[in-house]
Amino acid sequence: MSEKLNKILLKPRFYIELEQSKTNVLKKFTTKLNQDSCSYSKKKSGNHIYINMPESKTHIWSPQLSIEVENMDKGSRIRGFFAPKPGIWTFFMFLHFVVGIGFMIFAALAYANYIIHSNYKFWLSMMLLAVVAWFSLYFIGQLGKAKAKTQMEELKVFLKDCLIELDIKKPHDFQS
Repeated sequence: MSEKLNKILLKPRFYIELEQSKTNVLKKFTTKLNQDSCSYSKKKSGNHIYINMPESKTHIWSPQLSIEVENMDKGSRIRGFFAPKPGIWTFFMFLHFVVGIGFMIFAALAYANYIIHSNYKFWLSMMLLAVVAWFSLYFIGQLGKAKAKTQMEELKVFLKDCLIELDIKKPHDFQS
């Protein structure tokens, strides 16, 4: 999984196939998360479990581990991904959307001014500024992901501990 953290992926995904039933897997995760020694905050909704870092370790870039357990013909499958908290993710997507719409508006205005033989250089520079803003957002996201990497690894270790408690002798490597 650590190789994936270095790739362009913003939300590294994985799946793990298990021989245990979905009900058993969910029960084991719930039991592990409800132990007094477990400091992670969690939310459970149906087949979904969301695991967050403890409040004392949380910062703006703290990741969230999202797990969905689904039935298969033989056993179950865990689908999961590491991502920024939904508020941060939504904010970044909003900023990307604003920059993209701005770029299209500036391009339309540059083209319109070019057609009517007016000064279009200002709008071209605004387009360039939008491209710079988009790259800046991308690199800020990559810096945030790098800052969250140790916490992602910590959540990964917690997940492997849960899998070991499911009586898996050697937890599978994460597959994408």
